[in-house]
Amino acid sequence: MDFNTLEQNLQQNKDVDKKAFCELIFPQVSRTFAVNVVRLPQPLQFHVLVAYLLCRIADTIEDNAKLPAQRKKELLDDFAKLVTEEQWSTMYGDFEKQCRDEVLGEEVDITLLHHSKYVLQCFWEFPKTVRDNIRKWVQEMAHGMGEYATRKQTSTVTFLQSVDDLEKYCYYVAGTVGHLLNGLFAHHYSCISSKKYAFMEKKATSFGLGLQLTNIIKDSIVDYQRGWCYLPGDLLQELSLTDGRLLDNSCRGNAYKLMHTIIQRAKEHLDNALLYSCALPKRAMKVRVFCFLPLMMAIKTLEQAAANEQLFDKDNPVKISRGDVLDIVKYTRLNVWSNFRMIRWYKRVEKSLTTKLAKNCL
Repeated sequence: MDFNTLEQNLQQNKDVDKKAFCELIFPQVSRTFAVNVVRLPQPLQFHVLVAYLLCRIADTIEDNAKLPAQRKKELLDDFAKLVTEEQWSTMYGDFEKQCRDEVLGEEVDITLLHHSKYVLQCFWEFPKTVRDNIRKWVQEMAHGMGEYATRKQTSTVTFLQSVDDLEKYCYYVAGTVGHLLNGLFAHHYSCISSKKYAFMEKKATSFGLGLQLTNIIKDSIVDYQRGWCYLPGDLLQELSLTDGRLLDNSCRGNAYKLMHTIIQRAKEHLDNALLYSCALPKRAMKVRVFCFLPLMMAIKTLEQAAANEQLFDKDNPVKISRGDVLDIVKYTRLNVWSNFRMIRWYKRVEKSLTTKLAKNCL
């Protein structure tokens, strides 16, 4: 069965195989992440896949522009109960009905949300230790998203308050994922000792924050246009960038100074992500590829952003070239076994990034 057949069956209210639903819809809702997940061994691959879909369901609710903030929080709280209560199936009907009545969005995301019972069925069949790990972090993500959703204003741009506030937001939407994955890696690989797990757990938040901050940097214009500004309000005020002046050409210099602050913070988190990735045992080679690839692409994206030329141009988004992506994939596959070689590549890009930041801050 392919995805088109799956959609037809769902539209005709036919019951479908829960595992097939998850595997077919996964690459539709996240093409980039899906390409990386398929590199993982089973059953870890399917555990990560289902965990991602649960996070995506929460994100679909949080990202709905038409849904009132309080309703977002209520639906997110209800969703958190579905991964907590063993009698979840008795509550699911009301949750699905409310989502069908109230939540709009991209067609494939809505398909996932409206048929989330299949994802939940797979989740509840996982071993208890796997469920407990996923549940803890999905709950924290959903509750955190609900907290930030209630801040959304109705007609103006909503700003985060400070760098610390920005990092707290990034923790809820991405740092939690770092811890979720760390727990799944440790469950799958017995060669990850308790001592190494504790070290990796300390770096897991940074991994998520580094990747999320990178996304915020490259998507800042798109977010601003839809009424959200993830850049810290205190810095915006300090640099006289409030009241719509962030995109004013006359304020471009101060806008770059603000973005450089966020780029530097993102780089510091990616430095910790590098330590996390290097701590993964050599026997977990597929997981090492899974972690190093997004890390290397993120530091390369920051290098591009540090040049400042495209940060505030909606027609020229910050994006690494296809050639760079292919080079990163090739280099990682050939050298992921060597921490020395992966660190050497990272440090070379980091040096270029630092040079560009210093030059453009003059």
